[in-house]
Amino acid sequence: MSILTEFILAFATWLEIAPTVLISIVDFYVKSSLFVLFALYVQRSASPFINSEQKRILWLSVLIAVSMLPLSIITVQAIRAEWQLVSSLNLLTVVIPSSVQAGTHAIDNPLGVLLTSALVIYFGVLVGYLFKFSLSLNNLRRLNNSAVFDSPNHVRYLLEKLCARSGVKRTVRLGVSHICNSPMTYGILRPTIILPSRAYYSETSLLENVLVHELSHIRRADSLIYMFSYLLAALNWFNPSVWYCLRNLDMESEYACDDDVVREGAQRLEFASQLVAIAKSGLAHCNSAIAARLVLSGGHLTRRVEHILHESYSCSSGRTSSCSTAIVMLSFFLLLASAGKVFSLGDENSFVSEELRLIYSELPEYPEGAFRKGQTGFATFSFRVDEKGNVDESSIELIKSEPRHIFDRPAADSLSSFVFSPRRVNGHNVAAAGVQFTFQFDMKI
Repeated sequence: MSILTEFILAFATWLEIAPTVLISIVDFYVKSSLFVLFALYVQRSASPFINSEQKRILWLSVLIAVSMLPLSIITVQAIRAEWQLVSSLNLLTVVIPSSVQAGTHAIDNPLGVLLTSALVIYFGVLVGYLFKFSLSLNNLRRLNNSAVFDSPNHVRYLLEKLCARSGVKRTVRLGVSHICNSPMTYGILRPTIILPSRAYYSETSLLENVLVHELSHIRRADSLIYMFSYLLAALNWFNPSVWYCLRNLDMESEYACDDDVVREGAQRLEFASQLVAIAKSGLAHCNSAIAARLVLSGGHLTRRVEHILHESYSCSSGRTSSCSTAIVMLSFFLLLASAGKVFSLGDENSFVSEELRLIYSELPEYPEGAFRKGQTGFATFSFRVDEKGNVDESSIELIKSEPRHIFDRPAADSLSSFVFSPRRVNGHNVAAAGVQFTFQFDMKI
């Protein structure tokens, strides 16, 4: 049997015997989506009194929360099991009819096969993302080796002045590389700004705007934050919400740096035109380095230009809303999502419903020998009542009787004739298992 066939058969069997896992998966993705919707709601409702820097913090917090959600759920569930706590934080419950039983197993241990296959797929994709990340770091190394760090005196003076004004105390290197398609920043301990051409040195306005933008990335440690966020996203590659948060974090980081450029006195139209010119000049030098994509992305260009022209530094009046409240609420939602469920699985037998009512019965015959001896006693049985209210004779099981073997047979014969008003759940009849009934045999008249 091929691996693919074995996996398909295991998956088909799993669909029959593990609805709880399916519901848990749906519940996880719904929770992740709710975190994203929460961030979008805060971002929209607080606008225009929340700036790009605060939105950046918000999306970083959401990304961390969504990334930690699987571990948080496992931890809270383990604590709840250890303390024997019962959770009732269920928003919606999906009812599975008790009549649904596991089908015939297509192969032995299907859940084991599925778990093994899932782990292989997970780590295979994870290794792919980590390999892509390592290639990006290698591209940065090549970029650093190809750069020429011999800036003119007036450029070094301008850089030092802008560092002091931006609050960047670390020594920043400035270089030029022919393999760079646009200005970019990298480095944590030794921050470096790379320009694609020496032509930037002769255009004072363009150089100053670019340096202010890059120094904003350095001041916020965007290189470190982006690499950390990318690794979190790689670990949670199966969750689209994480990648959506990463994309918004990247975008808001660019917006925040553009806002700093405008705040420093750059003309909006001139700055937007410079951004378009940089993008055009970089079309011939495509570079896909992940860790270096902190300054310009082709897919972001239109939105960045629109932000610069219409929304950049919209909070210049000073009336800003803090995102601390949203972050506190986010932490509370993380705890709530870990302890409760949006979707949970329920057996219809666990719901309050119309219980069984005995509507017809026949008295058992009193055993002649017991009658002559004046013996009394009881017999307790467990059985199943089907959807029509009849007793399933094959399910009748003696629990206890006193005296033993005296009243068992007549009681069982009488029980098989019982008719109940069937149990009803959600408006339809359902079978009821584990029903008990006790027959009392007494000589009293």
